[in-house]
Amino acid sequence: MTELSDLQTTSQEAASMRARLDGYVKAGVTRQTELLQVITSRMVTNRLPLPDSLRVRLTATKGQLLLVAESKDEPKQCFSAPLHRNALQQLCSNPPDIKVSMRDIRWFLEGEVSRQMIVPFIFNTLFANEHFLTGGGAKRKGRIKRFLVRLVKEGGSDKEEVRAFLSDKFGVTYDTKQLLRAFVESCGRIGAGPVAAYHDDLRTSLTCCLPYVFEPVDKSFIALGVNFTNSDFGRGALAISTVAFSLRSGTSAILEHEYSKRHIGTVLSCTELESSAEFKRAEINA
Repeated sequence: MTELSDLQTTSQEAASMRARLDGYVKAGVTRQTELLQVITSRMVTNRLPLPDSLRVRLTATKGQLLLVAESKDEPKQCFSAPLHRNALQQLCSNPPDIKVSMRDIRWFLEGEVSRQMIVPFIFNTLFANEHFLTGGGAKRKGRIKRFLVRLVKEGGSDKEEVRAFLSDKFGVTYDTKQLLRAFVESCGRIGAGPVAAYHDDLRTSLTCCLPYVFEPVDKSFIALGVNFTNSDFGRGALAISTVAFSLRSGTSAILEHEYSKRHIGTVLSCTELESSAEFKRAEINA
């Protein structure tokens, strides 16, 4: 069987392109370390409140909303935290048959206090709406729809925010923190080094390449690798893809999606949510 190392280019520019790949990896190691630090220090807490326990309130900061869950019967599902823009957008589109315009909400929040006060009224009325409580199809199944609220603290900060407002069928097992660590370890075992890393509040992406340079087309030098992409906050599926990494432009092209999993599972219960760490470990091992 032919080894990848036997297929490397031997053209005159090969040495300089290998040096360039080494440079990408050297810079990538730093970015990968920073990425892992951010993701590892990020604390995500899950709550599964009933709609009628939720309230939206204005804060002292203009345009900032607070989402609160209060329930004497379910104290473990209670919280109070500012709404991240992503969670606010998701709140506007849940459930599908009752849509609130995000543009209109922004317009209200940019106005005077009297205009801003309309926003809590809209959402608090919505929380009591029958369609919102049952989620349309959920009523036919004889259940009250809950929502998965993901609260986040970054880098050891005491400040917490609601970063996602999701369906109670969201797959909590596909956790970036643990899956990314497993991905990095797997790449290390085959000698694939990081060449590109990206993260923001909502998404994480890491690309690692094997230490070989190929020239499939004259003067077009590439390295082959694999990309990890995931979002814990409803902004993308978990995906593992093989990629061709251009050594001239530093960009990647997806060759094939080797594994893709949308964050959709069975209906979450409060008991399952509390024991979700066990499900995460099982997914990583798989």
